[in-house]
Amino acid sequence: MIIFVHSYDIHAFVFIQTYFQLRYLQSKPSQVIFYERDDEIGPKMSNYHIATTDNPNSLMDVLSCALGQKGVVKKKRLLYLVGQTRVHCDEVEGLGHFVELEVLMKENQSLKEGEEIAKDLMSKLGVKEADLVKGAYIDLLSEQKVYTKDTARE
Repeated sequence: MIIFVHSYDIHAFVFIQTYFQLRYLQSKPSQVIFYERDDEIGPKMSNYHIATTDNPNSLMDVLSCALGQKGVVKKKRLLYLVGQTRVHCDEVEGLGHFVELEVLMKENQSLKEGEEIAKDLMSKLGVKEADLVKGAYIDLLSEQKVYTKDTARE
């Protein structure tokens, strides 16, 4: 299964190892996403919660007033499903191209099993340890100072 997603994410606030964002999606309800994960290279556990909204602009106004706004991530994503893994092929404005693997853990699976699934798929795709990056797109953009806060609703 292949899905194309054109989105941009407004990062309202970033805490240590947690992210809170509003994701605008074309032709779908927008999403408010909170997730937390260790900021390390390689496979890691990520916990997240998603809610949808049909009124993202009003919600963005409230979130910006309450939490501030760190920046904007604009990306185009192709999503492939390989077994229990989502393979995200992202083109991120200002950064380039990335592949992200998201293993959807089953209830009875250990973190080690999930890591093995990810590493096996990395090997099959030719992704090496040296290719891995640390941090979220907003962190990488922030380091390069290439995002803008006022282009959120283009």
